[in-house]
Amino acid sequence: MIVFMADGRLGNQIFQFAFLKQFARKNEIILCLNMAKFFDVFEYDLEGVINCSNRYIIYLMRKLVIPYLIVPLSRLGIIGYVEQKLDDNKAPLSGYFFKNGLLSINFVNIDFFQSEFFFDLDSFSSNVKIKPEYRLAAYQFLDDIPDEYTKVFIHVRRGDYLLEYFGGIKGISLPKRYFKNAVKIVKNKIKNPFFIFLSDDPPYVERCFNSVRPKIISRNSVEVDLAIMSQCTCGIISNSSFSWWGSALMEHKTLVIVPKYWYGWKQKVDSHPSIYPSWGTLIDVNGLSD
Repeated sequence: MIVFMADGRLGNQIFQFAFLKQFARKNEIILCLNMAKFFDVFEYDLEGVINCSNRYIIYLMRKLVIPYLIVPLSRLGIIGYVEQKLDDNKAPLSGYFFKNGLLSINFVNIDFFQSEFFFDLDSFSSNVKIKPEYRLAAYQFLDDIPDEYTKVFIHVRRGDYLLEYFGGIKGISLPKRYFKNAVKIVKNKIKNPFFIFLSDDPPYVERCFNSVRPKIISRNSVEVDLAIMSQCTCGIISNSSFSWWGSALMEHKTLVIVPKYWYGWKQKVDSHPSIYPSWGTLIDVNGLSD
């Protein structure tokens, strides 16, 4: 049995669930706590998966059972323990530490496992599907775009990113120049691009990207936005696991532009050295493409 307390938003939960399914032995039960968003959005074969979203049980597990029972048992070697490896600067790596226990129970520490090296993406994406109601809403949103255009999503993440710190510097939200440079690359490589903006700050997109044409700005839910991205063939992603997965779930990937350094673009230091998708084209946020 695997016990895991999820953390983070939808994109992080997809990474976490993908790792759990890859790590689990055949017929091993996976107890997923606090992963409601993933199960709200996706259809998946839940045989062997227990999804617990009860807030009272989650509170007890987080405050009492995990710190005072499960963690001590894992330290004593009675149950197994799994955690993601970090480098000397605490940056997440594409490996994990696993210590077996006497009992066939494994506690997976709260990590994000944000790398395709942790799982078989083709196998995972063939078994996980966005629920039909979200796919239908995305299809209807995109239906007015003429067939001669190539659908290119642009995910602009702001919100909490404006307040997040990396390396002692406030703000990890990508600047306008990253998206504008990426748009130029798309226009040079893709015939008839039509840009679909997705953002937690649509008014910002309206103000700052008025010159990008043709375009449409989504004001849909995050569930529908994920489905919209999956129905495109090109994308410009933010330093966000949400748009990472939007591009990963695209059936046909023609061009996906990815910001180099991820959170550390201001310092030019990789915050997540193993997160870059193998299908992505890295560009420097300050304007230089690799």
